[in-house]
Amino acid sequence: MASLHTYKDQSGTRYRISYYIDGHQKTRRLPKGTSRAQADLVLAKYNQSLATHNIGLGHFVDPLKDTTILTLHEFHEWFLKNKVTAINRGKQIDPETIGDYNYAFKKLYEAVSPNSKVSSLNRSLPDIEKILGKLNQTSHSIVVRHLRAAWNFGIEKNVLSENPFKKISITRDRRIPDILTIEEVEKIAQSIEDPIAFVGFSLIRYNGLRPIEVCQNIQYSDIELDSKRITIPESKRVAGRKVPIIFDELVDILKKNWSEGYVVPWKPNSLSRHIRIVMNNVGIKKKNALRILRHTFAHRILEGTGNLRLVQLLLGHTQIQTTTIYTQIPTSDLTNYLTDLKIKI
Repeated sequence: MASLHTYKDQSGTRYRISYYIDGHQKTRRLPKGTSRAQADLVLAKYNQSLATHNIGLGHFVDPLKDTTILTLHEFHEWFLKNKVTAINRGKQIDPETIGDYNYAFKKLYEAVSPNSKVSSLNRSLPDIEKILGKLNQTSHSIVVRHLRAAWNFGIEKNVLSENPFKKISITRDRRIPDILTIEEVEKIAQSIEDPIAFVGFSLIRYNGLRPIEVCQNIQYSDIELDSKRITIPESKRVAGRKVPIIFDELVDILKKNWSEGYVVPWKPNSLSRHIRIVMNNVGIKKKNALRILRHTFAHRILEGTGNLRLVQLLLGHTQIQTTTIYTQIPTSDLTNYLTDLKIKI
C-alpha cells in the first residue's frame, strides 16, 4: 500500500507518496501547489494501480505520469465522500439531496462513460446537451444545477480547474404557475399539526418567502413584530433583504409560537416533504408544495392590487421579467375575466 507524507520547503506544505513495488521502495514528490484533496486522490490512484499489479491483473502505471488521471466515476465517489460528510451547519446533507446528486450523475453517464476523464468533458458537451434535452424542464434544471454544484465544489477544493456545466443553460419554466384555491390553502393549514411546519408554511403563505429564506436562515431575532418587518439574513444561497409583514394573521402566529434561534430549523426539502404529505392526506394531489404556495401568494397579491412592481419586491425577484409570468391568464378563466371587466369602449 502507498502512504502519503507531508513536508515543508520554501514554497510551503508539500506532499510525497511512498510505496513498495517488486520489493523496492519508491518515493514520488507531488508537484508544487498540490492541495491535500488532490494528494488524497493521487494516493488512491497509486493504491489502485498497486493492487492491480500485485494480483497480476496488469502492469503498474505511475499515476503522476498521467496528468488527467481523474475519471468521472472517481470524481463522483470523491464528491459524495467529501461533500455529503462536509460540515453544513453541523449536519449532513439529507438523503433527498444525495438522491438528486446521484440522479444528475446517472444522467451524465447516459451521455459519457463513467470511465471518461473529467478533463475531456468539454469535448463531450454536445452529447451531454443532447441527452439532457430529452428531459422535462424540472428534471433538466435539477441535473444541471447539481452538476454545476458538484464541479464548483471540486474547484473549491482544488481538485478541478474549470466547470464545463456553466456553458449549459438552465431552461426556465414559463408555464402558467399552478396555484391553490383559498379553500385548499385553509384545508392544508388546519391539517398541519407540527408547530415548526405550521410557522414555515405561514411565512410562505402570508409573505411569499422562498423556502431557502425561511429554512435554517431566518431567526426570531430577525423579526420585528412591532414594526411588522422581517430581515432576511444574507447567506451563500440567499440575498439579504427586508420585507414587511403584510397580514396580521402572520403576526398572531409568530407571537403564539415565539421562541429563540431559527424559526424553521429544518432544511427546505424537509419542510416541503412535510407539507406534501399533509396535502396528500387531505386529497390535494399537486406537486412542488412550497413552490405552489408561493405562486398562490403572488397570484393573490397581483389579483388584489394589480401592481406587478409590488409583487416583484415582495417575492425578491431581481428582474421584473421573472414576475411577469403571474400576469398570464389561464384560458379556462378567460370568460370570467371578461365578464368582470368594467370598461367602456
